[in-house]
Amino acid sequence: MLANIKTTPSRTWVLLLIFTISGLTHLINPSLFVALVPPVLGPTTFWIYLSGIAELLCALGLFLKQKWAPKLTALVLLIIWVGNWWYAIDVTRSSEANLTLILGAWLRLPLQIPLIKWALKSPVKLI
Repeated sequence: MLANIKTTPSRTWVLLLIFTISGLTHLINPSLFVALVPPVLGPTTFWIYLSGIAELLCALGLFLKQKWAPKLTALVLLIIWVGNWWYAIDVTRSSEANLTLILGAWLRLPLQIPLIKWALKSPVKLI
């Protein structure tokens, strides 16, 4: 276990932290994420819980350096990125949104690109 800690790059630790906190938050307080789920997907709670579980699974897989974890993590980030695009467009069109909310929605989009790259570069066990 100690070797795992020493050989994990800091970018992977950042992903582990983000995915663990976000995954737990999805499960503990799903109402925070309702606005991020496009209505076309149907019941928002299902998607929020599913994404929270997926994020925790990715964090565990990255920590254990499972072969599937980098690709699954990148896929989850890509799916979330598409949802964030929808949200940025939706909040920009909303008459109730303030400038801070709109800027936050758009500024987070480019931040996911390095996270996807970091996920794909995360180390895996060779055996």
